[in-house]
Amino acid sequence: MQKSVGGAAQAPWAARAPMGKGQAIYAYCNIRTNQVLYSLERTLRQSHLKQLADAGANNNPPKIRKDIWRPLFTVHLPDRLQGLDVFRSLREYRRLHETTWELPESIKQPFTEKQIERMEEKLKNRGGSKEETVFDVIKRKKKSMRARMVMDQKANSVADLAAILLRQQQRSAQLAADKKGLMKRRNKRMIEEIVTLSDQYERHGTTKIDERIAKSTAQATEAGRKSRDKKSTTRQQRKEQYLEAQAARQAAARYRAKKVKMEWSFQAVKEAKQMAATEAASREQAVIAEEDEAKAANGPDSKPPPREPIQVDYKQFIQSYPAELDPMRALFEGQAFDKKSPLHTLTLAQSKDLREMKRPVFSIKGTTVQWANVLDAEYAELWPRQVKHLNMGFVRNTAPEAGTEGIHDVSEFKGQQRKSIGAGEDRAVEDAVEDAEPVAEHDFVIEAQAEPQKQEESRRDVLEKIKKQILDDLKMMSGTPSSRWPGKLLKLRQRRTAAAREQEKQTMNQGPADHETLPAEPTSSENAPSL
Repeated sequence: MQKSVGGAAQAPWAARAPMGKGQAIYAYCNIRTNQVLYSLERTLRQSHLKQLADAGANNNPPKIRKDIWRPLFTVHLPDRLQGLDVFRSLREYRRLHETTWELPESIKQPFTEKQIERMEEKLKNRGGSKEETVFDVIKRKKKSMRARMVMDQKANSVADLAAILLRQQQRSAQLAADKKGLMKRRNKRMIEEIVTLSDQYERHGTTKIDERIAKSTAQATEAGRKSRDKKSTTRQQRKEQYLEAQAARQAAARYRAKKVKMEWSFQAVKEAKQMAATEAASREQAVIAEEDEAKAANGPDSKPPPREPIQVDYKQFIQSYPAELDPMRALFEGQAFDKKSPLHTLTLAQSKDLREMKRPVFSIKGTTVQWANVLDAEYAELWPRQVKHLNMGFVRNTAPEAGTEGIHDVSEFKGQQRKSIGAGEDRAVEDAVEDAEPVAEHDFVIEAQAEPQKQEESRRDVLEKIKKQILDDLKMMSGTPSSRWPGKLLKLRQRRTAAAREQEKQTMNQGPADHETLPAEPTSSENAPSL
């Protein structure tokens, strides 16, 4: 069975990852529950909470809080695919820890009689209408202890990282040796095939294979004609003839591909034999020159020792198939080819070799782990020797960029924080200053910084007015209990409203009466008919 190959494809988990991500892995730890989240970015998002397993009601955090999730470690790896493999393995190991666990002895240990007596006293003195026994309290505490145990994954995460790096180191060394042996076996098989095809071409040429091509083509033509004849054949017979025509066409295509390989192999072996003859002649001349020098040094009567004819194996000069004839080479070099061509179909053995060659070889050299607390590395029993452990430095809620040196000076860290906080305001002021141009009037120049100063003074005036109003309200409420503040304020508003209305009436009465007073409109009782 043969399979058409179109190109090297990435692993599914690597294809789904965002482009450019994977070389750095950031781990964050919950300071309350020791839960761990893994991210390919420096900042945590709300979607990262989906990594956590369900530990029961009201146990998993509902959202990301920067004051609770702190950096645990940062891993920087030399290759993107290697980082994605580590990221996938870390999440799989964490899921195993959260779903397949055994109760520790601390949870299995029963409560003592004194503890049970204290629980009974608390139940008697707590009051309330809820009826609950000591066994209900113990059951609830055991459940809470199990949830805490499942959520606490800090030590497991560190140990998992060390185990994954050790596994990559061991597997990569074995895989590199397997690939080297595979390439040697493949080259040996290819040279034997080239020599065999060259011998066949040298003995018979292309006469026999041309006959096979003609025979297969004739069979395909005849079977195709019968498959289209609807008068003298049934539907089943036409189907069989169609399949026979397809098989004959494929056989003819394979014979043509073999013919091309035979012609190329004959030329390759011919060139290899010429190169071997040239190498043998050059070695022969070198030996003769050495004999002449020895004869000149020892005298003309000295006889050189008998020498055997120099033979050079021409197989070592045979080149491998080009990408046009070798599907695996075309695949490795990334060259385009016709997928339907018989020259680019893989046998089962070639498919197996291709899968083996596609497996990436990871190197631990250049791997760096930055720790928020270097002592956390002791949770792992063994680390690869080539892994470097560094201190992350002073951090708050976001890990520094992977591969960069951390900040170890307090003053520098505080300065960076102040700089990051005021970066937005400073940038806005700088943009305003750059947009504004100094205006020249006579000999005076108005600086562009005057406008921001006016805005600052206006803001201060508004703040002073608000502060004064708050102080007046506090003075008014200082002698009144807090329970009566709303009523007091309501009365104050009513008095102010009444005073404002009274003042408005006085103002209207003092004004000139220019308009004529109209008679009052009769009421409904006056307009009613008399009985």
